Amino acid sequence: MAAALLVPVVTGPVVRVVTWPARQTRGAGPMLLRAELLNATARTAALAAPVIATVGFAVLISGYVPTSRQA
Repeated sequence: MAAALLVPVVTGPVVRVVTWPARQTRGAGPMLLRAELLNATARTAALAAPVIATVGFAVLISGYVPTSRQA
């Protein structure tokens, strides 16, 4: 859950690192993708936070079920 709270803070640096190879390529697609992600960090964070929370809950449940079976 802490990762979901930190998404707005780390979105910009992560996007810069992940999209750096795309910056070296030609074409408008990679350039527009990178610019959109960097300019709309709040929107990107609003999309990423629920995804991170859902994955966290899925991992929690997948670990909880086998543990409760053996108990």
